[in-house]
Amino acid sequence: MASDNVRVTGVQFRLDGIALGVQDTTSPYSLSWNTRNMTNGAHTLDAIALDAAQNLGEHSINITVSNVSSTPTTTA
Repeated sequence: MASDNVRVTGVQFRLDGIALGVQDTTSPYSLSWNTRNMTNGAHTLDAIALDAAQNLGEHSINITVSNVSSTPTTTA
Protein backbone atom coordinates (compact mmCIF):
# COMPACT_ATOMS: atom_id res chain seq x y z
CA MET A 1 0.00 0.00 0.00
CA ALA A 2 1.35 3.44 -0.93
CA SER A 3 0.70 6.34 1.44
CA ASP A 4 2.14 9.79 2.02
CA ASN A 5 1.52 12.92 4.11
CA VAL A 6 1.07 14.99 0.91
CA ARG A 7 -1.03 12.51 -1.17
CA VAL A 8 0.12 9.76 -3.49
CA THR A 9 -0.86 10.56 -7.06
CA GLY A 10 0.26 7.33 -8.69
CA VAL A 11 2.45 4.25 -8.68
CA GLN A 12 4.54 3.00 -11.59
CA PHE A 13 5.43 -0.69 -11.57
CA ARG A 14 8.63 -1.83 -13.30
CA LEU A 15 10.10 -5.23 -14.01
CA ASP A 16 13.89 -5.32 -14.41
CA GLY A 17 13.80 -1.54 -14.90
CA ILE A 18 11.14 -1.59 -17.65
CA ALA A 19 7.69 -0.10 -17.05
CA LEU A 20 4.84 -2.61 -16.79
CA GLY A 21 2.05 -0.63 -18.40
CA VAL A 22 1.08 2.91 -17.47
CA GLN A 23 1.23 4.52 -14.04
CA ASP A 24 -1.66 3.42 -11.80
CA THR A 25 -3.39 6.58 -10.51
CA THR A 26 -6.24 4.90 -8.62
CA SER A 27 -5.91 3.66 -5.05
CA PRO A 28 -5.45 0.88 -4.07
CA TYR A 29 -2.49 0.72 -6.45
CA SER A 30 -2.06 -2.72 -7.96
CA LEU A 31 -0.72 -4.65 -10.90
CA SER A 32 -2.02 -7.67 -12.78
CA TRP A 33 0.87 -9.38 -14.55
CA ASN A 34 1.00 -12.48 -16.76
CA THR A 35 4.35 -14.25 -16.25
CA ARG A 36 3.99 -16.38 -19.39
CA ASN A 37 5.62 -13.59 -21.39
CA MET A 38 8.69 -13.60 -19.12
CA THR A 39 11.76 -15.76 -19.09
CA ASN A 40 12.15 -18.16 -16.19
CA GLY A 41 14.60 -17.05 -13.53
CA ALA A 42 15.33 -14.13 -11.22
CA HIS A 43 13.77 -10.70 -11.78
CA THR A 44 13.34 -7.46 -9.84
CA LEU A 45 9.88 -5.90 -9.39
CA ASP A 46 9.79 -2.21 -8.41
CA ALA A 47 6.94 0.02 -7.29
CA ILE A 48 7.67 3.75 -7.61
CA ALA A 49 5.18 6.03 -5.86
CA LEU A 50 4.87 9.72 -6.76
CA ASP A 51 3.18 12.23 -4.46
CA ALA A 52 1.51 15.58 -5.19
CA ALA A 53 4.77 17.41 -4.29
CA GLN A 54 6.64 15.34 -6.95
CA ASN A 55 8.53 13.30 -4.32
CA LEU A 56 9.37 9.68 -5.24
CA GLY A 57 9.43 6.60 -3.06
CA GLU A 58 10.56 3.22 -4.31
CA HIS A 59 10.23 -0.34 -3.07
CA SER A 60 11.86 -3.33 -4.79
CA ILE A 61 11.45 -7.06 -4.36
CA ASN A 62 13.30 -9.96 -5.96
CA ILE A 63 11.10 -12.60 -7.55
CA THR A 64 11.66 -15.87 -9.38
CA VAL A 65 9.53 -16.75 -12.41
CA SER A 66 8.99 -20.46 -13.05
CA ASN A 67 6.59 -21.09 -15.92
CA VAL A 68 5.46 -24.65 -16.54
CA SER A 69 3.99 -25.61 -19.89
CA SER A 70 0.22 -25.99 -19.72
CA THR A 71 0.06 -27.77 -23.09
CA PRO A 72 -0.25 -31.56 -22.68
CA THR A 73 2.20 -33.64 -24.71
CA THR A 74 1.93 -37.24 -25.84
CA THR A 75 4.82 -39.54 -26.68
CA ALA A 76 4.14 -42.53 -28.94
